[in-house]
Amino acid sequence: MSYDRFTDNDALLWAAFKASPTDENRDRLVERFMPLVRRAAKRILARMPEGLELDTLISAGTSGLRNAITTYDVVCDTRFERYCISQVRGAILDKLQSMTWTPQIKRYKILVKQNEGTDL
Repeated sequence: MSYDRFTDNDALLWAAFKASPTDENRDRLVERFMPLVRRAAKRILARMPEGLELDTLISAGTSGLRNAITTYDVVCDTRFERYCISQVRGAILDKLQSMTWTPQIKRYKILVKQNEGTDL
């Protein structure tokens, strides 16, 4: 396997995880990429109504990160950060959707109605 696109430290972490996919090796990668989760959670939180906690979004994002680490193919051309952020955002958005009682079509109609007033 080629780890050329990773920094030396990241390449060692990935090599250790792929050789032995233990919880300990995965946790090292989770620690390394947690800033991506925090950044994604903060960006999403900025567009949400008040009352939502950052920790809730970070928790959901962390499960997306763990999934991304497990399913990422180091041989593919996609950078891990790009692959990871889509997994993290998806996990956060899934969590938000599961927290609401409003059906998706109703939320869409509300959003369209709100945007009609802002168009000039």
